[in-house]
Amino acid sequence: MDSDGEIARAARLMPIAAIGEKLGIPADSLIPYGHTKAKIAGGFLKQLKTRPDGDLVLVTAMNPTPAGEGKTTTVANLASSLALNGARVLAVDGDLRRPTMHQHFGIPKTPGLSDLIVGKCQASEAIQVTRFKGLQILPCGYVPPNPAELLGSAAMKQVVEALRSHYDWVLIDTPPILAMADTPVLCPLVEGV
Repeated sequence: MDSDGEIARAARLMPIAAIGEKLGIPADSLIPYGHTKAKIAGGFLKQLKTRPDGDLVLVTAMNPTPAGEGKTTTVANLASSLALNGARVLAVDGDLRRPTMHQHFGIPKTPGLSDLIVGKCQASEAIQVTRFKGLQILPCGYVPPNPAELLGSAAMKQVVEALRSHYDWVLIDTPPILAMADTPVLCPLVEGV
């Protein structure tokens, strides 16, 4: 499999270029299109199996990267692609230090994940709809003083278990894994990193 299209067909997904075309976005404007990382992501998707109660995938980077290098954009593109292929998808902004997913989708940052964890709102208040059928977003919420504590809490585990029962895929955008304790505390809750 050499082309992005072959990878997408093998994974039973629409190629990112076709999604862009459908939305009127030129292929060269789509970050993963034609990039080696797109082939890696395609191979990864091909190997994932969907559980009856939904898969949880955590997206991170090893080290901090310059702004705009792609963690959140990767989650946004992957979530959109899965939704356009008929999956029920929730993209979660688990970066409680520098949240940006709400900006990608033009939605409010609050209420969100942090509010849900501490019981300040219900999931129905925090989860936002998007223009993509099947794709919803759970933004960060307020930026707490103790992100790793919140993400590693029993309440977070309950939130994750409750969310997974409503979606085919739950994609969690997180801070770089080597930079903070936030991401490692979430790893035991997910199927893929």
